[in-house]
Amino acid sequence: MGFTCKSFSSLSLDPPLVSFAVARTSRTWPLMRDTSAFCVNVLAREQEDVSTAFARSGGDRFRQVSWSPGHRGTPSLDGACAWIGCDLLHEYEGGDHAIVVGRVASLRADPGREPLVFHRGRYRALARPEGPQQNRGKPDPGRAPARHLRSV
Repeated sequence: MGFTCKSFSSLSLDPPLVSFAVARTSRTWPLMRDTSAFCVNVLAREQEDVSTAFARSGGDRFRQVSWSPGHRGTPSLDGACAWIGCDLLHEYEGGDHAIVVGRVASLRADPGREPLVFHRGRYRALARPEGPQQNRGKPDPGRAPARHLRSV
C-alpha cells in the first residue's frame, strides 16, 4: 500500500511530528490507516517513474519497486534519499482531504542523493548552491537560517 503525496510537511521538532493531506476519495489511505504506521519515502531525483507509478490508481504499485521492511514493517523504498518511519497519531477533517499527523519513530537519509522535486505541475531540479567564495559570510535575505533535525 502506498501513494504519491504532494503535501507532506514537518510539523514539530519536539515532539517530532510530520503531517500530510490525503484526498477523501483515496482507496489506499483507509488500508494504510488500519496499520497505524507508515513510512514517508522521500524519493530521489532519478525516481520520477516511481512517483508517477504511485500516483496512479489501482494495481500493485510495489510490483516493480525494490523495497525492504522499515518501521513496523512499512515499506522503505530502495534508492530513496530519506525514510521517515511514523506512528499514526491523529487524523483531522480537512474539507475534501484528511489531514494526517504522524509521530516520527525512525529517520534515515542518504546524503549522496538529490531529492525529487515536483513544483507547478512538473518535476524540477534543485538549484546548485553558490560556490564557496560567493556570498561567503553574507546572509541570504530570501532564506531562513538552517535548522537541523535531531535524531529520534
